[in-house]
Amino acid sequence: MSLFFIVFISRLLVGFTASSAVLGTEYSADIAISIAAAAVAALCLSCAVIKMLEKGKNVVDNAVLRRLYGLFYLFSGALSISKFALFSSAELHQEASTFLLGAFMIAACTYAASLGFEAISRFSALVFVLTVIGVFGIAVASANKFESINLFPFMQNDSAAVLKNAAYSLCSTSEIPLLFALRPRVNGKAGKPFCFAIVLSCLLSLLIAVVACGVLGNMASVSAYPVFELSQLARLGTGERPEAVFTALWIFAVFLKISVFLYCAALCFGKTQNRKKCVACGLAMLGATALILYTRLYSAANGLLVYITFAVFGAFLPAVYALTHKRGNRFERR
Repeated sequence: MSLFFIVFISRLLVGFTASSAVLGTEYSADIAISIAAAAVAALCLSCAVIKMLEKGKNVVDNAVLRRLYGLFYLFSGALSISKFALFSSAELHQEASTFLLGAFMIAACTYAASLGFEAISRFSALVFVLTVIGVFGIAVASANKFESINLFPFMQNDSAAVLKNAAYSLCSTSEIPLLFALRPRVNGKAGKPFCFAIVLSCLLSLLIAVVACGVLGNMASVSAYPVFELSQLARLGTGERPEAVFTALWIFAVFLKISVFLYCAALCFGKTQNRKKCVACGLAMLGATALILYTRLYSAANGLLVYITFAVFGAFLPAVYALTHKRGNRFERR
């Protein structure tokens, strides 16, 4: 079940950070079509990767590819940290240093990664329960402000924009390439838990996106973080706003995701995972985060690079490896 919890939480973060600024399109009800299409595509690709792994073909068995995937995990983690740091400085503490916020999170995640996969797995179960309760709680608390008329016109984006949103949602599913490093560390079958996690996280993202559109209306397209704004507008039975709960869930989810990516990156740069490698990977991720935050790389990393890296590490390299390599199982559980 640990694989299910980790993949579910990691993938759900994509829905938390989606906005018009990120997507480059209107944040409207037709995003439901994009999320559904991305879920189908991600499920198909996941099945192909799982079938490949079941045949004993794992790209991280190759020493060169293993290091390349380690770099991909560091890049994906740095991008997630950058998004979290920007959110924190914009919505939580505007005077705080964006880089320091990211640095503190990476330091905590580096320590968590050094504790090993078992410790991360235990924490993932807690985060899963809290996240599901929190997301449904925000949706229910927003029900009295939901106006179905805000969902219309349903198609505010043209077909090209809908496809673009679907492509972004698919290419943000970095958990598919992550499976190559995680699979040897998971007991039992991984196919059903992984696929179920992808589908369920997409469905929950779809639900919260539709609720956000129904509550915010056209304001969803001008909001920096529509889902967070939804939590600010929601009211509990006591009249309290649950955005503090949402913020805590976001922090827990980012902590879990980055810890897993650092752990897998450390595995890819040696035969075993240890604290020194986790620290080295943490420093490398910190450097990548600084580049993303303080150069023009953020727009590139959140745009074209997302598509390119996913196409290469999620589809192209696995396909080439599956076609050219025989059965093997050298990247064993450690």
